[in-house]
Amino acid sequence: MAVDRPGFGYSGRPRDGASPVVQARLLHAAVQMLGVERPVLVAQSRGVSIALAYALHHPGEVAGVVDLGGYAFFGTAWAPWYTRLLMVPVLGALLAHTIYVPCLGRRAVEAGLRAVFAPEGAPPLEYVRAYAAMILRPTSMRALADDQLHSTRAMQAVMARYPELQVPLVIINGTADASTPIEQARRLHRIVPGSRLAVPPGAGHEVMFFHPDKVMQGIDAVLQQGPA
Repeated sequence: MAVDRPGFGYSGRPRDGASPVVQARLLHAAVQMLGVERPVLVAQSRGVSIALAYALHHPGEVAGVVDLGGYAFFGTAWAPWYTRLLMVPVLGALLAHTIYVPCLGRRAVEAGLRAVFAPEGAPPLEYVRAYAAMILRPTSMRALADDQLHSTRAMQAVMARYPELQVPLVIINGTADASTPIEQARRLHRIVPGSRLAVPPGAGHEVMFFHPDKVMQGIDAVLQQGPA
């Protein structure tokens, strides 16, 4: 099952939706509604913070977590001025509808995707089209800006509890990942007892595209490890 974070895809976004804890709570509610029991949470990049928050709050309801180039440690909240403008009441929505999406969006999306797919290859054309169609909407762009500006404070309490994780955790981070520094993975591995770290040499941020075998091995490792 693939789940969009609140405010992306076709999902709505609550007022405090930038909080990974709130996003984890909504994900947990969705899992319960679907009747899914003890899922393996496979998350990439910023989504890893939500998976870890979920596992901390509901350890008995999770089989484990697979971290793919996860951004688990948030520093000081920072975003460029053009991102901050998106969150200004009224003006942000106006800019998103009239300038950001129509004039700047597609080029920015393509450049961003090329960066995260490097150095192993280029993003598939159909993926670019689908991704652009979903992210280049005013609501999605403002949700992304909201994440960048307002998620850090809520993450402080989650980061402090990482040593308490009680579920199997497999961390996969390529040595050539320019989006998530490898030190993020090594730091998380050091402080979470029993976690496993895999570092594919030369792999970038999009591990699931270029190394699906590594992802499946991570899932298998979680399932074989069983409950903590």
